[in-house]
Amino acid sequence: MKKLLLSLIISGASVCAFAQPTWNLETWSTMNNGVLAVPEEPTSWVTGNQLDNAFTPGNDTSVFKVSGTEAHSGTYAMKITTVDVVNMPASAVGLIPDPVGIAFTGKVQATPSFKIFRGFAYTSRPATCSFWYKYTPQLNDSASCFVTLSKWNGASRDIISSGKWQSAAPQGSYIQQTITMDTNTAFLAVWPDTMEVDFSATRIITPTIGSILWVDDITFAGSTGINEHAFSNEVTVFPNPATNYVNIIADVNEASSVIAYDVTGKVVSSASLKQTMSGINRKEGMINTSNLSAGLYSYAILDERGNTLRNGKFSIIK
Repeated sequence: MKKLLLSLIISGASVCAFAQPTWNLETWSTMNNGVLAVPEEPTSWVTGNQLDNAFTPGNDTSVFKVSGTEAHSGTYAMKITTVDVVNMPASAVGLIPDPVGIAFTGKVQATPSFKIFRGFAYTSRPATCSFWYKYTPQLNDSASCFVTLSKWNGASRDIISSGKWQSAAPQGSYIQQTITMDTNTAFLAVWPDTMEVDFSATRIITPTIGSILWVDDITFAGSTGINEHAFSNEVTVFPNPATNYVNIIADVNEASSVIAYDVTGKVVSSASLKQTMSGINRKEGMINTSNLSAGLYSYAILDERGNTLRNGKFSIIK
């Protein structure tokens, strides 16, 4: 059972794209974004709290919204505690470990059958993932974080890049940890469509009750340095730098829309692409940038099914 969970975390085999998760851990909601009752979970994260509800009585809360000195910045942070599962639903066997002390981006389907969807829509390729953490392990225990970027190929998921961190060292005050993403050289020209981030307060294969991991302020930065220019062929972006708007012209027949996102991968704007009179395959749209801060942004040209056709960058000045 635990080996199955580990393989899912590493391979991203059950990834499915959902809304952007909270990265500063400031927004929380009741389970499945309000579908089930308390306890709360970070927005668009799945935790062991899924097992602490009216359908599985007797299980302890494992993830807490903490504040004050337990937060690194802002109001809240996430505290992951490894607890014993005394009431494991048959449908969750093989998907959730016991003991449990996990939190990962995604969503849970409760009915008609229990199913875990992992990850969220993401089309950038950051070079690093950083987060702030504290850790109180039990004897010989260790905490971990896995970050996976993947792309659906029509039959399965290709792992575009991934990174991991693991530590058994106690950490009494917040410290920043940075994970360097390892690019799969077989997919240098492929852009991801999904990201998954997984935290565990305990070893995945042999978990230990009582270990506690605090997490706050997750950020992404940099680029993997692949040839983005080649992948932006047949796309014109102007003005660049932009101030109030940026025009996107794509000489790509399948182009349907364009999304813009910031350096963290958060979608900040979008627009439809309409056919023009100047070319049979030419599509054009405009992104409103008037309410965006100065800085570097990325864009993705999508087809009607949401597949990424082209990627590129533009900047905003104020």
